Amino acid sequence: MKFRAEDGSMSELQGIDNNGNPIYYQTDNRGATRTINAHHINTAGSLGLNINGQNMIAGVWDGDAIRISHQEFQGRAINKDGVSFTNYNDNSDHGTHVAGTIIANGININVKGATFQGNAWGNDWNSDTSELASQAAEGLLVSNHSYGPNAEFLSAWQFGAYNFTSRIYDQIAFNAPYLQIVKSAGNDRTTPGYSGKGGYDLLTAASLSKNVLTVGAVEQVTNYTSPASVVMSNFSSYGPADDGRVKPDIVAKGVGVLSTSSFSNTATVTKDGTSIHHLQVS
Repeated sequence: MKFRAEDGSMSELQGIDNNGNPIYYQTDNRGATRTINAHHINTAGSLGLNINGQNMIAGVWDGDAIRISHQEFQGRAINKDGVSFTNYNDNSDHGTHVAGTIIANGININVKGATFQGNAWGNDWNSDTSELASQAAEGLLVSNHSYGPNAEFLSAWQFGAYNFTSRIYDQIAFNAPYLQIVKSAGNDRTTPGYSGKGGYDLLTAASLSKNVLTVGAVEQVTNYTSPASVVMSNFSSYGPADDGRVKPDIVAKGVGVLSTSSFSNTATVTKDGTSIHHLQVS
């Protein structure tokens, strides 16, 4: 079951919690290479490392299959789980945007990804944990999960709570010690109905896993000189976890990020959110 929320985002039914309430996933999103200084490790970067994602694979789980025929992927992206791209929609656009932030080649220089010579294994979010465990066994070293529970269907106690989903992701990470799982923090700080939390204690599910890197969204940082150079977005969800752990773990650009779109093989789109940036920091 899928539906479109008032803000235009898409949600899909993923299961039922222990209280019999529905669990809906919704996409989060956005990122930028310069803010996390990935350009310093790329070819011609200041560190002289020439790291561009060569021979690396990023697992991208999202709401739908990505448009692997986009010119920026140049045969370096596949839909690993067998779900084929069929048409442009909000979820395929989101997944394609995330994949582009990671591996876009830079034919359009404005959407060049942080690992522009890397590869992407696209997957939709159905059966995500079993697929992640399986692909980790195949040697996958980093995965991106730009989605989470739709907060509109959660009870107050579920924010900040380490739950079954949090544990499953930790178990996968424990069993695959070389796998780095990266997760969006979510975009609920200004969601109506949560103002009583003062913007805090809004992380859920996998964002609260102990072995997962959770990423919040900030404005672009062109020239870092001090902590004052980093300006928080007005939507990125804050922690902490109910057990006192500091979350999210890091932040990256999540405001006004231009990347690939599933609308056509050359299309680009600008988005905001906490999803698209995380793999840039892995």
